[in-house]
Amino acid sequence: MNTEGSALTATELRYRAQLRTRLCSAIRTYFSAPEAHALEVDTPALDVAGNTDPSIESYPVLALDGQRRWLRTSPEFFHKRLLCAGFGDLFEFAKVFRDDERSKRHRGEFTLLEYYRVDYTAHGLMDDMFALFNATARAFSRPQFTRRNLSYRDWFSQRFQLDVLRCEVSQLQQLVAAHGAMHGERFERDQCLDFLRSHVLEPELDAHQEGKELVFIYDFPASQAALARVHASGETAARFEVFCGGMELANGYHELSDAREQQRRFERDLRTRAAAQQPEVAMDTNLLRALETGLPDCSGVAIGLERWLMVLANRADIGEVLLLPD
Repeated sequence: MNTEGSALTATELRYRAQLRTRLCSAIRTYFSAPEAHALEVDTPALDVAGNTDPSIESYPVLALDGQRRWLRTSPEFFHKRLLCAGFGDLFEFAKVFRDDERSKRHRGEFTLLEYYRVDYTAHGLMDDMFALFNATARAFSRPQFTRRNLSYRDWFSQRFQLDVLRCEVSQLQQLVAAHGAMHGERFERDQCLDFLRSHVLEPELDAHQEGKELVFIYDFPASQAALARVHASGETAARFEVFCGGMELANGYHELSDAREQQRRFERDLRTRAAAQQPEVAMDTNLLRALETGLPDCSGVAIGLERWLMVLANRADIGEVLLLPD
């Protein structure tokens, strides 16, 4: 039942709250077990730095002292500062804010479960996540999820018979044009890949599994490393995403620990934003200073809590799992 935009009954409101409580309780139970222990944290929602990623827009806030602040788009940088201090494994239910298109899967304010494991590779964290997802499935009396691991390269080659890491950009441009992209001949490589992902590949994921299969896509192109470390080959990065029913649930990395490389990526992002006339944001110098002291070898992931709840509760619209949808 989609009651968004109309008055919600007390029964419906309580039901939505109970669903969320059940999910959060199952997650806390999982992280309280000795074999999977992580400590819950609560980090600031307001930051002196914004997100430099050109694909994400931060909400700016003007303080009374005239200084600009930003609502966080992720707790990631705060978490990494804790990890650099030797905090150890941690997790947070973090309210985050992104100035993005409103849709059935997204709101400008939402919740991430973000967590980090020290001495874990990306694949080790993927295994841990699979166990966590199935722990929550049990809490909702759902069948256990099945799992499929697929490299980014194989994901594309199985569908398009093309090695997208080494092919010519012109081949990708022909593909996006064939799938309806206006002015696709002007797209750069990553624009082509993003279009093919969102318009062709993601809708086809789990098409016949009815939300029963988790698909882990790993080893993204190095040009899409974001905050992940790049593999020795230089072609791919230790980044992964998780999908269920064609919907992205999570984005994770074997975390970059090199402070100089992190600064180079921030600066590259800022140049890209300036060229596209996007709003200027401040890079997180607090994170850079913390990285200089040493980030332990670790992997981390951000999971959309409301999307996760949509899967567990069989809801098609994020407005149906929010307590008070706008």
